Amino acid sequence: MPLPLSQILEGRRKPTCIRQKQTVREALQVMLGNSYNQMPVVDDNGQLKGMLSFRTIMRTYFHTGGKVDLLGLRVNDCQEPAPTLTPQDDLLEALNLLRDRQTYGIVIVENNVPVGILTHSDMTAFFRATSELQILVENIELMLREYIETVFPDEASRIQAIMVSLGADRHDATRPARSYEYLGFMDELKLITDDDNWEKFQGALEPKDLFWNLMNEVRVTRNQLAHFRGRPDTVQYDGVRTAIDWLETRPKLVMPEVVESQQDTLTKQVGQEKATNN
Repeated sequence: MPLPLSQILEGRRKPTCIRQKQTVREALQVMLGNSYNQMPVVDDNGQLKGMLSFRTIMRTYFHTGGKVDLLGLRVNDCQEPAPTLTPQDDLLEALNLLRDRQTYGIVIVENNVPVGILTHSDMTAFFRATSELQILVENIELMLREYIETVFPDEASRIQAIMVSLGADRHDATRPARSYEYLGFMDELKLITDDDNWEKFQGALEPKDLFWNLMNEVRVTRNQLAHFRGRPDTVQYDGVRTAIDWLETRPKLVMPEVVESQQDTLTKQVGQEKATNN
């Protein structure tokens, strides 16, 4: 189950319902006063009986040729069947229902009593918030990669740093446990904070405990997003935002100077001598 609807509805109040025996006038007063496009219709016991919307009201008016007292009709004269799901159903089921052009809202029920309503707008808002958080987390990963590539600018130095922090491959002691391209978020944190590597990063990322705790909180949120383990809350969102703000205000690291080997120096001298003789 990717994500139960109960987590999307978390913190939201129960939907406003209209009773079957009330008039269309009463329903429109509630809808216009609250900017509702539709409302669940219930009986006197609170059991769901259908859905009322501007569309269903206008359909009734149109197909009666405008010859009825529309505002005086009862709600059950203009209602239509309501698509329903339960809080235990998952997000994909809701999306499949909303793909139908005739479905504007899904009533979430428990024992046939409305406990929530999901519309296209609700889904758009949910995915916008989730996608924005994922992008922020990815930006942090890119920033960590930039630090690593600044400190270890070539493949050989990165391999050595990985060997130091993550160890060697179980089957080949000359190779690192993971290649740089496949490092995960936690792997990057271990590489940076390893005692043998940290001195190269501390100029920008100290204090070490602050860096670790900020990034570890991001890691938890990242895993939650990746594995659909519930919807991150506002505190987690702020934690990711705090981590980005902190990283963006760190001093810039400078690439280490490359020290020429004796062989490189000798080769350069020979080349210069040949050029002079020619």
